[in-house]
Amino acid sequence: MRDNFSSLSKTHDDLVLLFFEHQKALLDRDILRASVLLNRYEKEIQHHTGLEEEWLIPLYEERIKARPGGDASNFVGEHSKILMYLQRLKDKLVKIKNLKEMTHELINLLDDEARFKDLILHHDEREERFLFPELDRVTTIDEKNRLLLKMQDANHQGVLKVRLG
Repeated sequence: MRDNFSSLSKTHDDLVLLFFEHQKALLDRDILRASVLLNRYEKEIQHHTGLEEEWLIPLYEERIKARPGGDASNFVGEHSKILMYLQRLKDKLVKIKNLKEMTHELINLLDDEARFKDLILHHDEREERFLFPELDRVTTIDEKNRLLLKMQDANHQGVLKVRLG
């Protein structure tokens, strides 16, 4: 059993690996595989942020005094920004599919994806700095175990259990 909310960072690590596989497919110019992996990534991000917004963030908001950089609205706002950015990446990938010469657009997409990865890194660091430790501090052992078990069970139903290789 996981013993603290920081253990949820494993999901962040798994998402980074899934996005890496997508980018490897882009470098191989396997646009179909890149698209499939980006769609999987999007579904997993939606799943993950949905769980946080349903179970973790309301508890955080209820029990934690707002802190600069650690307000609940920051997490939700970043979730929305991440999903909007992902849609833009998917739209660009669709355009690339139809090009005979894609080098220029592929480089532009990879540049955009580098900025996206910075956004993800910043968001994950904010959760690991504020959300997880504060939830550890304000929950009882029983509450923590119950929530972590729910998150673990829900994550097992997610996309990341699919083998990437």
